[in-house]
Amino acid sequence: MNNNNHDRITMLNNFCQKIDEVVRKINQPNIDQQECHSMIILPEYYFSRNMKSALVAKAMDEDTKNKLFKGLIETSKLHSKTLLIPGTIAFRKSLKTKPNRFEKLFSHLNNDKINEPFDQDYYGKKDAHNPGSIEQLVQLVYSRIFFGEKYVLENFHIYQNKTYAMLNGETKFKYAKKAGFFETQGATSEIQFHAPDTQRSGFAEILGKKFCFEICYDHSEGIARKEKEKNDPFSLPPPLSYSTFRCSRIQRGQRRGQAKRILYTCINKPRGKRSKKTRK
Repeated sequence: MNNNNHDRITMLNNFCQKIDEVVRKINQPNIDQQECHSMIILPEYYFSRNMKSALVAKAMDEDTKNKLFKGLIETSKLHSKTLLIPGTIAFRKSLKTKPNRFEKLFSHLNNDKINEPFDQDYYGKKDAHNPGSIEQLVQLVYSRIFFGEKYVLENFHIYQNKTYAMLNGETKFKYAKKAGFFETQGATSEIQFHAPDTQRSGFAEILGKKFCFEICYDHSEGIARKEKEKNDPFSLPPPLSYSTFRCSRIQRGQRRGQAKRILYTCINKPRGKRSKKTRK
């Protein structure tokens, strides 16, 4: 575990301790009878961003990720009545570590869509979680053909941005980010492929409570609602007090020779007529 992660684990333990003290002070008579008395949710990339630069998120290697995971499990055991969702962990894993990883990556990319055959994407069907999945798949397959399997296994990595729900040292649920083909840009210097979690939905039931997991851009792409339409495991309430997210596309002109930049801002507005400000 690197110094950044060690410091963050220490901070998390201290915060969990304060939560325990507050909850016990407020509700001491009933604490011992409860399996869970609190929940802590940390931000995306909490264990991946460099403390000196909030703008840089790097994918840690698999060994570092496994050591970090053990540290989180120990924290969860120590604070056994807190449901811990420790943000996300961006990490990479080599294809050569396990013999079936190439096939699994191929399957993830090949199935990166909802209820549509893979070949329809070539004819303009754009329902994939990641618009870049097809390009990644083509690169993966043709690299194996032209450069050989040994080259692919030794140089290619799977990238995932994953979160966990932990209680009393047990992993109750895990979920990897699905949307965002740009996830791998600048994450590592290795050749890597974003593997969307096509095998697992974001719906979970923990301690009798229903949860729906989305990570950042997943929500913008409506991943949970698409999965609900496909599986309908249980009703999904509208997010954030019955309001909806709309994306306003703001285009800025050239400045000092720079190319035009497209700025996407999420505006939380209730349903109904849009204001003049959002009609741009």
